Formats: sequence, structure tokens, C-alpha cells
Amino acid sequence: MVASLIVLTVLSREPAKLSSDSVMVKLQTCMKTYESVRQLCLEELIIKAVEDGVYQPLGVAMGDLEERDSMFKGDCHVASHRAGPKLLSIYERRNSASVNNQTGGYETVGGGLENSIKAESSVLAAFTDLDTNVCGSSIGHGLAEAFANSPRTLKEWQDLLQDCDELQSTNMEIEIGCAHGVGHALVIASTKDFSAPSLAGANVGELIEFCERNIVGAPTNTSGISRERPSTETIKQSCSYGVMMGAFAPIAEKMIKLENAEILVSHCKSAKQESIRRGCFAGAGFALGRNLEKLEKTNESLDEMLLACNSLENNRSDSDSELEVTCREQVLLHIGLNVNSYTEMLTDAIPDRCSGLEESFGRQLAVSCLANMRRSLDLATFNEIISKSGVLGQEAMKMLNSPQW
Repeated sequence: MVASLIVLTVLSREPAKLSSDSVMVKLQTCMKTYESVRQLCLEELIIKAVEDGVYQPLGVAMGDLEERDSMFKGDCHVASHRAGPKLLSIYERRNSASVNNQTGGYETVGGGLENSIKAESSVLAAFTDLDTNVCGSSIGHGLAEAFANSPRTLKEWQDLLQDCDELQSTNMEIEIGCAHGVGHALVIASTKDFSAPSLAGANVGELIEFCERNIVGAPTNTSGISRERPSTETIKQSCSYGVMMGAFAPIAEKMIKLENAEILVSHCKSAKQESIRRGCFAGAGFALGRNLEKLEKTNESLDEMLLACNSLENNRSDSDSELEVTCREQVLLHIGLNVNSYTEMLTDAIPDRCSGLEESFGRQLAVSCLANMRRSLDLATFNEIISKSGVLGQEAMKMLNSPQW
């Protein structure tokens, strides 16, 4: 008997290229999963969408979903952050190919031309192409932190910050996450032995000063003197905010209670420029807000974190109270962490917490406390909280509808 041998050859094929339609189908598939499985699904989808040039519709869809679904927002934040290193590598490959085309395929001595434009322009191209504000700006965090995980010169950091300034200057209506991401990255760079001497081993105050010294505006074409764009103040604030958030918020996220929370804002004292101080106080407030998760779920714990925003300087400037308000508003973004989900209803606890602030911190902060809930809650839950807050809720709605908001 003659046996017939059938050989099955399995051909490895590249995954089909995503289209604007198929990327939406893949997103719906991810939405049917939960927690770590969903995070991995989203991470792979984001990377594939960027590779295939269809990230824009995906970014819009994710932005819509995070507005309606807080669980999705958390999963999307983790996935986007983790995707950062691979996204940077995609842009570096594209940039490298562009350089090879410019040089006719010849290598430059020591890789000079390629190395000189590869790193910072790759990050900038990614920030330009991708909506880095989606899912809590986590793509921006991941991109910038990936930048910090390789040796960078002081000039590369300075060039990147100037690129962030230039990018921000093209769109002053929204804050682009470029310099904020760089602030996170500076914290990582300070832990690396291979970092530039001005960064390796730097403490938080020195990193704040790094933002202040190295965002110098754009050189003029004639005199060579640096001048600030209208965006430069925004970039300075974003950078120092990113440093404080990168240095202290991860501690809270890892379930480690902040030590000496009451002196957190003291890291801001060396900053001389108003925009740097504002960002620093805001970042301190964010970390203090995250710390609420580690404290007892009481009005007293909330008051403790809000009081930690007080400046400890003996010679208070006229702007200190405004900076403290900025810090406190960031704390209140996390007021939900001060609610015991086992014994309290969120829609009852939030009106209680916010109204309780009036005696110690004034009515304005109590109203702002309610208004800020719109940033983190779905519309139905927010409206229920407002309806239970009486006159204070009505004032919060007026605040939301004001031009200053």
C-alpha cells in the first residue's frame, strides 16, 4: 500500500492592514473584555492603528468612550501609556527611513546626521500626529518616558522642550501634553546613570529648576536673542506639573502613603517664575488628591490634604493664595477616592464633602468642588449630585457655564 504524504504548509502572513472601519470593529472587540485583557487588547490596537495610519478615528472614538465610561478611561490610560515605547520606535523607524532617503542611503560619519535629527523629531512627530490628550494624556506620558530610557544629551532635552513650545504655539486653544510628558520623563532620567550630568541624580527641586532654566523660548532671526512665544508660559507650567506628578503621583498609585504630605509644596519654593510655580503647585495637588485613597474616608482626611496645599514660605507673595487654590482644585479632582464605596453612596457623599468645605475654605471652593465633578463623572451621575446639592449645585452649574471655566 502506497501511502500518500500530504504536507500542509502554513504560510505566515502579516496581519491585515487596518482601515478606518475595521479599527472600529477591533475596538468593539476590546470593549467586550475587561481589566488586564482589555488593556492588552487596547494596547495592541493602538500600536497597530498607528502603524497602519488609522489612529485618528480610533483616538476620537476612545475620547468619546472615556467621557461615558470611567472604567474604560482607566483601561485606556494604562494601555496608551504602555504603548509609548513601541509608538516611539515606529516614529524612529520612519524618521530613520527619511534620513536614509535624504542621504541617498550613505551612512554619515558616526551616524551624525541621523543621530542629530532622530530622537527629538521622532517624539515631536508623534505628538503632532497623535491626540495625546486622549485617555488622560497617557500616550504623551509613554512617549516621553520612552525618550528618557535612552542616553540623551542636555541639548536633546533642550531641543525637545523647544519643540514642545513650537508645537503648542500652533494650537493655543488646548494644552498639548508634550511638555507635561517631558516632566514625567525628567523624573525617570534623574534615576539613570547614563543621563546628562545636570539630570542624573537630580532631586525634585532641581528638576523643577531644570524646567525653568531650559525652556528659553525661540531665537529671533536677527539678534539671536531668545524671545518667548505666547505658548512658552504654558509649556513651563506643563513641565513643572509633569515633574511633580511623575515624582509623587506614582507613589500614591502604588498604594504607598505619601510621607510628609504637608511639605509637598515646599519643592516649589526654589522656582522664581510664576508659570513654573503654578505648575508645581498643581502637580502637588494632583499627588495629594491621589493620596486620599490611602487615608480614612472622612471630611477630616480631605481637609488634611487641602491644607497641605498651604505655602510654607515665610514671605508669602500676593499670588500664593491663587497657587494654593490651584493645588486644592487638583486635590478635589480625586474627591471620589475619599468616598467609602462599601458604606456610602457617591451621589450622597459628594454633596456632603463639598458643602463641608465652605466653613474652612470658603464658598468658592465648595462650589468649585461640585463643578469639578463634571470632569470625572458621567452626565447622569453628575446631574444627580447637582440636584442633591441645592443652591450650591445651582451655583456650580453657573460656574460651569461661565466663560472663565
